Amino acid sequence: MDFEDLTKGNYYLPITVDINLVTECWQEYGEFPEDHEVFYPLYAALEKLAKAIFIFDEMFSALSESDE
Repeated sequence: MDFEDLTKGNYYLPITVDINLVTECWQEYGEFPEDHEVFYPLYAALEKLAKAIFIFDEMFSALSESDE
């Protein structure tokens, strides 16, 4: 799922934001409209998180079962 295991229960999901798009967006609009393409990498990361919910559920279920 593109998560990098940092060990000890820490995971990293890299997101790359194109600084040129950020600059162009700000110059064009003077703000960051939420539907602008500059946010596409963030939307993609959120989709990955949504698809990974079952994995997180399994991990947390296993942890809670081991605590009992």
